Amino acid sequence: MGDRKPYVVLVTGSRTFKDWRTMRDVMAAIVTEHGPDRVTFRHGRCSRGADMMADRLARQLGAHVEQRPADWDVCAGPNCTPPHRKQRGDGSTYCPGAGLHRDAAMVDDGAHECLAFIDPCAEPRCRGKKPHGSHGATETARMADEAGIHVRRFPEPQPVIDRFAGPYEALSNFARIPVTIYSQLEQREITYPTSEHAFQAAKTLDVNERAKILAEPEPKDAKILGGQVTRRPGWDEVIRYKAMRAIIVAKFTHDSPAGRVLLGTADAFLIEGNRWHDNHWGDCRCGRARCAPPGANWLGRMLMERRAELTTSLHHHSQKDDRHA
Repeated sequence: MGDRKPYVVLVTGSRTFKDWRTMRDVMAAIVTEHGPDRVTFRHGRCSRGADMMADRLARQLGAHVEQRPADWDVCAGPNCTPPHRKQRGDGSTYCPGAGLHRDAAMVDDGAHECLAFIDPCAEPRCRGKKPHGSHGATETARMADEAGIHVRRFPEPQPVIDRFAGPYEALSNFARIPVTIYSQLEQREITYPTSEHAFQAAKTLDVNERAKILAEPEPKDAKILGGQVTRRPGWDEVIRYKAMRAIIVAKFTHDSPAGRVLLGTADAFLIEGNRWHDNHWGDCRCGRARCAPPGANWLGRMLMERRAELTTSLHHHSQKDDRHA
């Protein structure tokens, strides 16, 4: 390498990563900038995914390669006792902490930058809150960050909005935004003070109960009253989803303030994060064990679906305008 110091690049990534073009582009740019004789790509040597791809691409680009395989047969540390070991299909055992121990050593040895090619977690037994990246690569990137190594992540992490408050308050059903819904039961349009009022009223076919919910001054009071009404047949199975969908469509339109807020979230992943134990419409973050599994987040999912519809519609109208310009 001559008198010039090597430019060390730590590469970490998911075993499921397959985007050859992205990885080649970023690695080729580094080699072009610093010269192949100076660049060393350090990786953990996995037989598939990001490690395997980085190894092949580095060699194709003429750069140096430093492989750091994990020693799965040796316990990674003093806290790794025999019961901690896991069994392979052939009956042999291995230390599950060996990979992380290897990754920490790669970080400790220093690097000029870290390339992290991280796919979403694909572990079926994972109980963590989604979305999040694959565990090993995410932890390695975190350690590199803490060590002061500049980390570049590919693809760019999807932004997450998990609190419908502040600039995103309009996304909440409790937001003080009137919603007008046509009632088939009463054969007229009814304007509710909030989406929560409209949703709770849809639970019952009793017009008097609906009127009481409509008259409640606060959305939290409407929710309480909605839990006491005569529930219409089929509500939990199908109708509640149709009702929420209709309310979202009425509330979020191209020219409404709420619609502009929704479109302004761009491609962010929307999660109705809450602390009131709602793991059906949202994802409870109260910290209790019973709320630890990821919530179904039906409200967040429906909002993202509506956002996609509005975006597609706007694009379609834009194309029509261009054709007639």
